[in-house]
Amino acid sequence: MSSKRLVIVGTSTTAEHLYSFVKAHDLFDVKGFAVNRQYRNKEEYLGLPVYELENLGGGGGG
Repeated sequence: MSSKRLVIVGTSTTAEHLYSFVKAHDLFDVKGFAVNRQYRNKEEYLGLPVYELENLGGGGGG
């Protein structure tokens, strides 16, 4: 598994396809999905947490 972490923005079919691709090619360790607070209507998507974009830190640090 890759040591690079990723949060995918969105919970649409596009996000699902991206998640499947990233997982199949072991590109990143997907930590969850994120949407704007007003659009967050579920706690999980595809078994991973759904975060509010407004609450994600931009800690960088690679």
